Amino acid sequence: MHFKYLDWELKFELKPSQICMIAVESPTILYNYVQMLSQQSEGKDGKFALFKDLKELSIEKCCTIEFNLSGFVINSKKLQTALIKKCTSVANGPEFERELQELSQGLFTFTSNVALDTGYSVVLEQDIDVAGIFKLYDLKLKENHTSFLFKLIEYVNVNVEFLKTNIFIFLFLTKFLSKQDLQLFFSHCSSNDISLVIIEERLDDDLKQFNIPLEAIIIDRDNFELYYKS
Repeated sequence: MHFKYLDWELKFELKPSQICMIAVESPTILYNYVQMLSQQSEGKDGKFALFKDLKELSIEKCCTIEFNLSGFVINSKKLQTALIKKCTSVANGPEFERELQELSQGLFTFTSNVALDTGYSVVLEQDIDVAGIFKLYDLKLKENHTSFLFKLIEYVNVNVEFLKTNIFIFLFLTKFLSKQDLQLFFSHCSSNDISLVIIEERLDDDLKQFNIPLEAIIIDRDNFELYYKS
């Protein structure tokens, strides 16, 4: 699988065994890249592309993009929707069939009695909307993290499980994790078949010392492409 900007001559080979970095020295170019990727994460057109063999894939569907690491949350809207869908499927299975029937009957009786008190004739659907119940109670994953690293690891884990994405793009990741925590995070992703693209302002020497291979495309202030591979 390959990832690139269509105006580049260079491209990345995405694989869990290495870290891919885009180092952009010009603030203006960096801003434009971030804006474009943000739009593409919402399904809009842009110049970043993801290919498997010769087939272009949807960045929106195949990638998780997080540009706000200072305030990111585990329970994104997309993740909550996927969680509710999974729980609804479980609730409609044979294991919960009896409980669901009892709940449905109880709710129908309750709503019928309340409706009768209005003094009007009303009609109620007898089929229960299980997903609607989970939405009513604002179902979400519990967040209880002892460190930023553990929160980040859970973030990638739940997105892989519920959204089936194993490609993650982060902005300024190196600003939020120590060298040791970066190594731990990179190792976790590598051992769990997760591909990483990190976008930074520069390629620091510290990143060259990690025991996980690094491939970097450096866009200098004059918009020239440079290549580094450890």
